[in-house]
Amino acid sequence: MILQSLLVRLILVLLLALPSLVSAQDINRMGDINTRLQQLSQKMATCAPGSDCQMRTMQEMQALVQEHLGINMAQGQSMAQVQPTIPTCAGQIRPGWSCLPLKMHVSDTTDRKNWASYCTNPGLLPCDEQWYVADDLTFDYSATGSGALHYTKDFKEFEIWVRSQPTDNKVKELKINRKWRDQVYIGNNPVEKWASRTGPAGTVHVANPFSFTVIHPDNDAVTSNINFFGLSVSSTDPEMSEAYGSSIQSGNQTVKYMMTPAIIKEMVTTGQFSKTLQWKEKESDGRSYEAHTVKFDIEAQAIKPEKPGALVVSPSTGFSSNRSDPKKPFAPLSKTYTLKNTSDKTINFIVARKAKWLTLDKTGGSLPPGGSSTVTVAVDVPVAGKLAEDTYKDTVIFTNTTDGKGSTTRSAEISLAEEQIWQVWLTGQETDDIGGKAMYMKIKDTWATQVVEYSVRFNYKIIVTFTIMKKKGAWVYKDGTITTASVTPAPSFDPKIFFVKSWNCTNCSKVNQLQGTSIGGKVIGNAVQLSWLRIIPNVTVQNKLILQWTAKDGSRQESMKGYSNNYFMSERFFDYASTHKLPLENREYIPTPFKQKSANDQFRQKGRHPIHMYHRYTIKRLK
Repeated sequence: MILQSLLVRLILVLLLALPSLVSAQDINRMGDINTRLQQLSQKMATCAPGSDCQMRTMQEMQALVQEHLGINMAQGQSMAQVQPTIPTCAGQIRPGWSCLPLKMHVSDTTDRKNWASYCTNPGLLPCDEQWYVADDLTFDYSATGSGALHYTKDFKEFEIWVRSQPTDNKVKELKINRKWRDQVYIGNNPVEKWASRTGPAGTVHVANPFSFTVIHPDNDAVTSNINFFGLSVSSTDPEMSEAYGSSIQSGNQTVKYMMTPAIIKEMVTTGQFSKTLQWKEKESDGRSYEAHTVKFDIEAQAIKPEKPGALVVSPSTGFSSNRSDPKKPFAPLSKTYTLKNTSDKTINFIVARKAKWLTLDKTGGSLPPGGSSTVTVAVDVPVAGKLAEDTYKDTVIFTNTTDGKGSTTRSAEISLAEEQIWQVWLTGQETDDIGGKAMYMKIKDTWATQVVEYSVRFNYKIIVTFTIMKKKGAWVYKDGTITTASVTPAPSFDPKIFFVKSWNCTNCSKVNQLQGTSIGGKVIGNAVQLSWLRIIPNVTVQNKLILQWTAKDGSRQESMKGYSNNYFMSERFFDYASTHKLPLENREYIPTPFKQKSANDQFRQKGRHPIHMYHRYTIKRLK
């Protein structure tokens, strides 16, 4: 149903409206968020319209949204008060990449018609089915967002990140008409009557701004590599509280448009990009649909590169030195830069710094055409050794005093801090459960309702080693490495009811590939909070029901024959791990397990508690 895509869209918009992701690790996390969106769509597609599966999945999605907001919103703030920071090019450029600030204007129109049916002769077969428009929505808005384009020199790799602020959006039209069959009683006899409502009647405000991302190359992208999640709005009308704009997910089979290296090259060259996309999403009933028209206008705000001059200084990186123990030397102690004259005339140069803890073996000189010289920047140990624990920064200035061409700077930094090295063992599990579903099936020659339990348990084992350092008397997180990482899925299907033909896991290898990678974090009081990448392992299980029937049973069991695929995901394990504050003590730490709750818990077998997610940490100081 269209409602499925709306719920998926709600989660996606909320997740992408987090504070600005400025580190390379956070950028990767955004990519993993996009992967998760595709997986949620697959799982929702397995639920029949109006089924218990759909209700359960919808409620679990809503619970995930609320939990995610509770984790990421500031204390005492509403979602509207927590505004994402617009990404910029400052501090985000990876080696070999370039960056351009972007401005994007979006015009988005959604027209949704959701049909439903009823039997004019309830309780009799065959059903005299009549169709009607149950949900009719028109949503039209415009918005302006800011972000950045990151790209390599040959444009073979690029990333676009854009989002808007709530104040940059304008709702042009929002109208929802709903109609349904309402059951009333006349005496003791139930009678169905038509009921309708138009809204929303309350005040409308922006719940989440739009976000637009493209990552290339994307192996999962078939017809589109755009991830766009349109504006969502909320109202004070309790019966019509939310509406969502268009969405495009990477790998979408309906929207056919790829942003290619050639398109990015032209956008960088001209500073402009414009594209209008139109598509219609039809539902399996053959009547319900969503029609979308979205126009993207992007302006690339070119950054003027530093003009090559007669003076060339290499390498391009700054100087950084550290001493974690007063009894040990600074490492490295120095760094040497090469100055070269690329012009056809002699130039004079000077080199300067301000910090007394930094020395220069040369402060100036002359370079003939094509000539070169070296300047060594070093730590003045007697001076630096007297500094308090902290990080100190300065700038080394290289100036062409002849004509100014090629004048440049290099950063310089020293760190004096006590360090501690810790190790964390994380074991735990997350179970994706479709248990508690009541199915009407034949058991021992009798048709009856059978409570079905089936799930996949994802078992994790991860080891992290991280370093903290003192800064101005307080401990701060320095760096960390994941030394071991694995996830092992364990399907659990009742063999009396199911025959499992095969199963496979997607993205499990991504968890294993975390081994050897870095991990960020922060120190909060006497605890550390690790920043985990968002990886969503998912398992597809091909199975069929073991049914008992005879020819006289007719066709009511026909839809239950044959193999089908069920999708299971570990979609919260790393999210919750990122919220845990691990005590900096040599001990075991077990956060409160998360218990899933849904309307279908009432169908679970007697005495069976809801499946929960579990994390167990063993924390040890190594040094």
